[in-house]
Amino acid sequence: MEHFNKSQNSTTQEFRILLVGNSSDEIRDVCHILRKEYTQYISSVFEHEAVENVKRLKPDLIIVACSTITVAEDVIADIRRKVPAEQIPYTLMFCSIKESSVAYKLYREGVIDYFVADRPLYDPYSVVAAVTQALNHTQNIKRIGRDFGQLDKYFADTLNSGDDKLHEAVRTSNQITRFIFDELNNLKVQLNAAGRETGILDTSYVNQQLTSLQETKLHPTQNHLLKVFQQQSEWINEFRQGYADKVVQMQVQPDDNITIQVLLVDDDEFYREALAAMFEDTNLKIEGVGSGKQALEYLQGEKPDLILLDYQMPGLNGLDLLQLIKKDSLLRDIPVIMLTGYSSREIVGNSIITGATDFIVKPSDRAVMISKIEKITGKTV
Repeated sequence: MEHFNKSQNSTTQEFRILLVGNSSDEIRDVCHILRKEYTQYISSVFEHEAVENVKRLKPDLIIVACSTITVAEDVIADIRRKVPAEQIPYTLMFCSIKESSVAYKLYREGVIDYFVADRPLYDPYSVVAAVTQALNHTQNIKRIGRDFGQLDKYFADTLNSGDDKLHEAVRTSNQITRFIFDELNNLKVQLNAAGRETGILDTSYVNQQLTSLQETKLHPTQNHLLKVFQQQSEWINEFRQGYADKVVQMQVQPDDNITIQVLLVDDDEFYREALAAMFEDTNLKIEGVGSGKQALEYLQGEKPDLILLDYQMPGLNGLDLLQLIKKDSLLRDIPVIMLTGYSSREIVGNSIITGATDFIVKPSDRAVMISKIEKITGKTV
């Protein structure tokens, strides 16, 4: 089975999303949610067709939505066995809440890139938010790849141009040196001839002086120039190799020891303390405040990596505070995860529309929170 859908709205940016499942009803439901929100092409296939379509379609995103996480694992394992690693795109898994611990383990092991645990009833907002993040991630990776390619080409062209100029300078230096030697030899011949004709010029003395000039001045000068050129050539080669090494390090060596600064805004003091204790052994540094006013005061002097914001608070509530943050040019780029005790479509929808990056339903599941925080910040908790 394969379906290709395109929404009615048009955009200049298109993606390929491959939806893999083992239930027609589940594939239809997820595909329907995505159709309403995106203009990208979506193709949906059964699990036994996954590998063939990954190779053929080269999708930007794979969504695996199978009836059990065991089936989903088998699908992903089959793809990883049969498709070259560099051709496997961002992989997003849908699973039930009771399977979230297994999904989180797969996420930490790098088997999947992210997961959404909200079945048996799909929440369209969480599905769309997860897909949006995945596609944004994919586009960012492509953009970074293009930027690196352009930067690498610029340096390569610059260094090659430097090489050409250096070699030209060496050739010019050799030509000048040969020219001077030739002229000196011509002068020596002329002086010898003149001395023989007049019988006045001491040709042996002149020859001695010219030979001395060649050996003591010209040869050392030439050797010095060649040494300088050689040093410049070696520097260019070292720079080229060092630049290449640094690019590789930037691409494949993430820093797992960076502290993630988090502002937790919640009027429930017990929840603030419980959350801080939950992440005590991680890279999260949580600063807790009890009101929207305190949060604004904190943000006047600090800019955290992430804000965890309670939706319902007395005074300045979470949604109003979120609006203020997104209106502030210095704060609007800070990602915000809304915290709510209710899995209400209205609450989630209002949060996403106002500018929240994601949402978490209390009581908070550690594995789900870690996966969301790592996904949003790009850092390891």
